[in-house]
Amino acid sequence: IPVSKQVLDDSPLLASYIDSRLLYGLKLREDGQLLNGTGVTGYIRGINTNSTAHAQADSPESYTSALDKVADAIRQAQQANYEPTAVILNPKDCWDIYLSKSSGDGNYFYANPTDRGPLRLWGLDVVISNSQTAGTITVLDPMAYLLVHREDAVVEAFEQDSTNVQKNMVTIRAEERLALVSFTTAGAIKITL
Repeated sequence: IPVSKQVLDDSPLLASYIDSRLLYGLKLREDGQLLNGTGVTGYIRGINTNSTAHAQADSPESYTSALDKVADAIRQAQQANYEPTAVILNPKDCWDIYLSKSSGDGNYFYANPTDRGPLRLWGLDVVISNSQTAGTITVLDPMAYLLVHREDAVVEAFEQDSTNVQKNMVTIRAEERLALVSFTTAGAIKITL
């Protein structure tokens, strides 16, 4: 982002604010790439791009709810010798699951409104991410992947960019270098609701 040199000199608080916002935006971008990156040059090949599609078991045919499909995806991963530890959900799908109620007594199937402990489904940690497309659920064994940080996130300022010198501006950049290594696609099962 471009910013005036005087503003940065005059306001250390503003400089700190810009740094924190840029790092926040960088982490959001990282989250999106780790889940859905296409793998084209300069981009990560994300978990959902490099996963196995959920193949529902032949029996029982009554696996229709999101909870049923998550349990069946766990089965699919286990049959491929993986032990999932996390389920990645979009906030909408997560709360649709947690707010589902019994038609008989109106009680929540899966949630207790008085308990705000860690979210779990079928014993797996729930990871909520807006980068996960609504209607897509990923059951994941992290042993199938390796996240390599080549360079931690850093914020740098440059005066030598375009017309910065003439306009007395500074360009601020946040970047990091990382790679996601996928050992197999069977360690991540992608469910489409």
